[in-house]
Amino acid sequence: MMRFAGFLMLLVCLAQTSSAKDKLDDAKAVPEAALCKPVCVSARQDCRAQVQQATDADTSPVLSMNQSTNPYATASSELRPQSQQLRPTEAQAFRARRSERLQACEMQYLNCTRTCS
Repeated sequence: MMRFAGFLMLLVCLAQTSSAKDKLDDAKAVPEAALCKPVCVSARQDCRAQVQQATDADTSPVLSMNQSTNPYATASSELRPQSQQLRPTEAQAFRARRSERLQACEMQYLNCTRTCS
């Protein structure tokens, strides 16, 4: 019986110590929470900047067509312009890619802010 009482006393002491530790952790969490949201905002801004760069890369030509260094550039410059039917489809695909990238940034931001609270 004495062993059991000693064991219970040990558990009570540990429980009190852990609750004191939790209070200390809560006190530390307040400044971290204050810093957390600006970090999330900064990460979202960086993500949006990367989206802008990726979007710019979507519109830039993959290969530079300099006729002096690329013999195929002359042939490509002689091709007829793109059909009018393909242009709206390309624009729609461009907007869809940009929207998907921005949505990924927003999801990362929402996950980050959820983690903060």
